[in-house]
Amino acid sequence: MLDDLLVLVRPHLYQHLYGEIDSSPHAATSAEDFEYEETKTSEPVDLSWYFSVVQEGSDEQPDAARLAVTIRGISQLVKNGLRDEFDRLDKLLSQTDCSSMSDASAVAFVRASYPFRSKLSQWKPFAAKTANTLRERGSDADQLLKGVI
Repeated sequence: MLDDLLVLVRPHLYQHLYGEIDSSPHAATSAEDFEYEETKTSEPVDLSWYFSVVQEGSDEQPDAARLAVTIRGISQLVKNGLRDEFDRLDKLLSQTDCSSMSDASAVAFVRASYPFRSKLSQWKPFAAKTANTLRERGSDADQLLKGVI
């Protein structure tokens, strides 16, 4: 999944890291594979912050600087307010497993994307999954997500 996103948003980086892009029928090689239209007005996006968050593990406790990178990453992702930028963030929300994230990172992800929720069909499901995950871990989801859910 993460490799498919990398092919879509940074094909040159993918080729540098892994060689040729897989063009088999199951590989995501175009925007249609991710169910949104890419416009020519958007720029390539750096998702290194995202890969860092989803690979950190639920037991890790990120420091404030790392959380700031996550928040800044989400803001940068939709900085121009273009439809494909919101669609890209929506796709990340739909494919992100919040149970693999630390509590702090999951809350930061929900809170940072909150201002754009009206443009994100996957925001509510992601926020609900995050709240359930927090409760399952014994955290006070109502307090952590107060004001957003």
